Amino acid sequence: MKTIIGGSLASLSAATGAALKGIPSLLYLPAESRGSGFISPMIGGCRVDLGARSTELSLGASARLQDYRPGHARAHSARIYDFITRGLGVPLVELPQAQLSFRGRLAPDFLATLDLSSLRDLLSDDEQARMSRELESCVWTPDAPLELASLRSQGPLFTELFVRGRTEKLLPGGWRDVAAALRNKLWATMLYPSTLQGGLEGRADRAREPLRFFHPQGGFMGPVVERMLEIIERSPDVECRELSGDAVLSPAGSLRQRHGTVDVAPSPYIGLSLHQLLSLAGVTAELETMQLSVGWLEVDRRTVKVRAAFVNVYDAQNPVFRVGFGGHSPNPDRCVLSVEGRAGCDERRLRQGCIDGGILSEEGSGRWLRVQTVSMPKPSARNLRLIEEAKRRWSELGPNYLGSCLDLRYDTFNEQILQGLQAIESAEGLRSRSGGSGGPTHQGVLPSTVDETREVRAAGS
Repeated sequence: MKTIIGGSLASLSAATGAALKGIPSLLYLPAESRGSGFISPMIGGCRVDLGARSTELSLGASARLQDYRPGHARAHSARIYDFITRGLGVPLVELPQAQLSFRGRLAPDFLATLDLSSLRDLLSDDEQARMSRELESCVWTPDAPLELASLRSQGPLFTELFVRGRTEKLLPGGWRDVAAALRNKLWATMLYPSTLQGGLEGRADRAREPLRFFHPQGGFMGPVVERMLEIIERSPDVECRELSGDAVLSPAGSLRQRHGTVDVAPSPYIGLSLHQLLSLAGVTAELETMQLSVGWLEVDRRTVKVRAAFVNVYDAQNPVFRVGFGGHSPNPDRCVLSVEGRAGCDERRLRQGCIDGGILSEEGSGRWLRVQTVSMPKPSARNLRLIEEAKRRWSELGPNYLGSCLDLRYDTFNEQILQGLQAIESAEGLRSRSGGSGGPTHQGVLPSTVDETREVRAAGS
């Protein structure tokens, strides 16, 4: 029996995979922090996402799941699509391309499309000339603190206009020392000098296909988590037990909770939030956090000036960081904007930021459902040390880490889904080689061949 600890997307996808394949598993599930922030609560009578939420897919032929390596989720996009639509039974719809807002103008988002052909239109002639000169001495430098890496790879002007102003909204001052390898935690832009130069010359120097964004048919991401929990709870092969907030896992594998102590089998899968990871390991130090203001604005659809998966706002003076469109209003003529902005922003400033960013028209006042502060762990050196300290305590237990517990670079939606599915495929392989039978399998739910994945994708397109 495989033991899974945690309620992250990776833990839930592992338990769901076990349920669908009939592999006996034991899931310790916390009451809080299920689904890695991809739940969709009811706020003010509307279903909303906790910020901009979607999944990035490129539906080509999928590589074998056993060949997945963290950081290479794109090669397995078709399998993720198939798991959600066929395994979970949650239909996905494709969203319009992501956009960026700069100086009140909208253009295709750099990171999503790698199409910088609009860069010239966003800059003055003098800025174009300066950026081109700076790029002549730039060299791709990913292994450095973010500010230094950006200066060396993209030049001072691009760093000032498209990196510094935006990251300051999320982590004032502290963004400079974040490792460039963790730039995804700040949604920071890092591009090859040749890609930037191609943009200045009016061409798209793509190293890959543009990302395509999807979310469930209902308009919000919550059904993915809800369906996984439903499959897990109904499965005769997955036993769910509570993981209480005071639980501590000893180095020898003894799990102590308020309702008793049990021994955890060696090599468990651990996929928790970072706060839960430290608590479970008995590390009492607190994680450093960064904060955003997040608000949900219900507006008349006619007042929204852009159709996009989401909009990243780069202007330093605009307090808005990002705007998502995932949510559902009971009124078909209205939609919900998830507005993320600098910590401490009120409704007035967030709304004005949407107007200044070209996202919302002046008459789009709408109705604020709520504005609240959201805290997230900083991708800081201190936090990384705390995470490693927690993990060292279980070295003899030989755990397999998933999601944020594995590596902060590889805890995105797609990476977590693949880590969970791969964990169960590995467990099934071990069971087959040992002659175990487990429970009844559900053949075809988690396809393992390229041809089958292509067939499913064609049927679902």
